[in-house]
Amino acid sequence: LPELIWRIRVLNLASCTLALLLEIPSFILGNLLNPAKMVLGGYLIFFSGLLCCFEMHTPVLSQMIKDNFGVLYNPIGRAIFLFLMGGLSIGQGGLLQWLVGLLLLGNGGYTGYVTMRYPEYRRLHEHDESSSSQPSARASSVVPTQLAGSLRNISWATPSSLVTEDIGGSSNTMSTLQSETQRLLVSAATAAAEVGRL
Repeated sequence: LPELIWRIRVLNLASCTLALLLEIPSFILGNLLNPAKMVLGGYLIFFSGLLCCFEMHTPVLSQMIKDNFGVLYNPIGRAIFLFLMGGLSIGQGGLLQWLVGLLLLGNGGYTGYVTMRYPEYRRLHEHDESSSSQPSARASSVVPTQLAGSLRNISWATPSSLVTEDIGGSSNTMSTLQSETQRLLVSAATAAAEVGRL
């Protein structure tokens, strides 16, 4: 099973690198007069770069990719993503684009086959990704809860407390707002420190 994971990662990186090496010069030099090919090439460059970043598993980009392109963390979703990339490449019509497109389609088919043939691959892959993102998931649930609790206790959060005071007492209202704001900032700093400890 580790060999299959390694093989799929290498295949993904190789096919995306090949697509990038083919598309970037083609995008810059050859597609300026053909807007349809330019759009297809632009999407293929973006998706290839995205899949390369995903396969590198860098912690800095992993959370951003998981938040915005979570489909890559599901093996079936990744296979469909590779089919999309293959279609984008074939849609450009050149011989080299067809070859890269067929490679991407084959890569998507192989990824889907491995997922269906070896269900433990899917379970192992999902366990790997969920365990690597658990601390951030815990941290993201702590902060809103603490901030929501802090906001409920702030008197200026209810408009009725401000309306009951008269205009002459505006300096009193201003000092109340300032003290409540400072208390909120202290609560936010405490929540941030707790997230840092997680």
